[in-house]
Amino acid sequence: MGLNLLYMRGPDIPLHISMSGSTETDFVSEFESGGINQTVHKLSLTITTDMTVLVPPVSENTSVTTTVVIAETIIVGEVRIMLFMEVQKILHNYCWKFIKSLVFICCLV
Repeated sequence: MGLNLLYMRGPDIPLHISMSGSTETDFVSEFESGGINQTVHKLSLTITTDMTVLVPPVSENTSVTTTVVIAETIIVGEVRIMLFMEVQKILHNYCWKFIKSLVFICCLV
């Protein structure tokens, strides 16, 4: 309600925006780590435009840049079974030591 109170009130201010140059585009390809044997591939488009904003009696030149993601893909590789076996061995040893510590503490009490 507060914003609608002043809606369409006051003087009209002419505002004109026009392109003052050319538009440049560039494709960007990025690879990022996505986890164990996974890679994220992003393909994006960067757009840069030179513009002129006219608010009489002042004009201002500015450059506007925006990036749009066109495609994003997760590339999944094979996970070696040896990795799982090593993790299992580490967890088994850790749990076994933890259980021995609990038994030792229970015996002391």
